[in-house]
Amino acid sequence: MDNLKTIASKSQASTTAYIEAHNSRAARLKALDDARKLVLELQDGDDAFSYRLEQAISAQALTFLLSIGVAEKIPTKGSITAEELAKAVGAEKEMIVRMMRLVCCTGTFEETAQDEYAYTKRSVCLIDQGYSYLYEVLLGDIMTIMSRLREYYATHPLETPTSRTHNPFSWSFGAEGTEWPQIFAAHPDIQRKFSIGMSGPWNDVSPTGIYPFSPELAEVSQSPEIQSCERALIVDLGGAWGKTMKVVREAHPELKGKMVVQDLVQDLAPVIAKMPEGFHAPDTNIEVMAHDVREPQPVKGAAAYYFHRVMHNWPDETCVLMLKRVAEVMAPDSRILLAETVVPDRVQSADTYPYWIDYMMALVAAKERTEKEFGDVMGAAGLEVVKV
Repeated sequence: MDNLKTIASKSQASTTAYIEAHNSRAARLKALDDARKLVLELQDGDDAFSYRLEQAISAQALTFLLSIGVAEKIPTKGSITAEELAKAVGAEKEMIVRMMRLVCCTGTFEETAQDEYAYTKRSVCLIDQGYSYLYEVLLGDIMTIMSRLREYYATHPLETPTSRTHNPFSWSFGAEGTEWPQIFAAHPDIQRKFSIGMSGPWNDVSPTGIYPFSPELAEVSQSPEIQSCERALIVDLGGAWGKTMKVVREAHPELKGKMVVQDLVQDLAPVIAKMPEGFHAPDTNIEVMAHDVREPQPVKGAAAYYFHRVMHNWPDETCVLMLKRVAEVMAPDSRILLAETVVPDRVQSADTYPYWIDYMMALVAAKERTEKEFGDVMGAAGLEVVKV
C-alpha cells in the first residue's frame, strides 16, 4: 500500500499542477502519465485482463460505427436517440444500441438518457475526417493485418521484415512482390482515407517548432549564391506539394533563396492535382519536382537537405542509400536535417506514440529509430549526428 500511496500522491500533485498551469500541454501529459500509473497500480490481474479486452473490443466497435457514418450523424450540440441514429445511418436500432453501449462505457461517447447519445470532449474530434478516417484505416485495415500475424509467421521466419515488397502488409493483400504505395493505389478508398487522415490536425506539428530555421540558416541565406538562386537554400525530400516549405517561408521571410520540394513521381502527380490554385505564389520561390530519394540527387550544394518523416518509411539499407545520395552532392557547409520521431532508449509511458507507430511501420518493413540507430544509419552513410 505504501507504493500506492506514493503514486496517488504524485498523481494528485501533477493534476493540481496542470489545473494551475492553465492548459499547459506538458503539464497535462505529466498528469495523464501519473494517472495511468495510478490506474495500473490499482489493477490486479483480473482488472488488467478485462481492461485489455474492453479497449480492444470497443476500438473495433468504434471503427465499424465510424465506417457507417455515425460520427457525422451525432450532433455536436445536444444528443440523438438510438432510433434516430439507426434511421440516419440505415441500420437496425438494436445493433446500434449494443455497439453504442460499449463505446459509451469506455468513455468515447456519453449516454445522456436511456438509448440517447452525445459527444464527449474526447470524441468530438471524430467529426474531422483527419481523425475518423485514420482511425478507420489503422483500426480497420491495419489491425486486420496485425490480427493475421500468427498466420503470417507460420510460413515466414520469426524476424523483423526488411523487404518493402515481402512483408506482412503485402502478404495480407495477396500482393507479395509489390511495395505498399502501389498496394494503396490499387485500393483507392483506403488510400484516400489514409491520405486525409495523415494530413489531419493530430499530425499538424509546425516545422518551425521542430528546427530553428532562421537562426541556423540566416547567415548562409544572405550569401550571393543563395540570393541569386545559383544555390538552393533548402531541399525538402519527400515533401509532397510543399506545405512545410510554405510554412517555413511565411514564418521566416528573412530567409532568402530557392526552396526545392521533391517527391516520388507516382506520389507527386496526385498531390499536385489536388494542390489549391495559387498555393505557391511565384514570389515564394518554391519549386516542386519529381525525384526518387534512392536516385542521384539533382540539386547539388544546397545549404540544407530536409527529411520530414521520410526515413521512418524505409528500412535501414534504403535510408543509408538515400543519405549517401545527399552526401555525394553536399557542399562543405551543407547540413542534413531530420524531422523524425526518436524512440527513447528505455520504455517511457508518458508518450506511447513511438511504440505503436513503430509496431505498425514494421508491417511494411519500415521503422522508428532510437538515437543510436539514427547514428548507426548516418555513420554507414559516412555522416555523423551533430545535434539532436
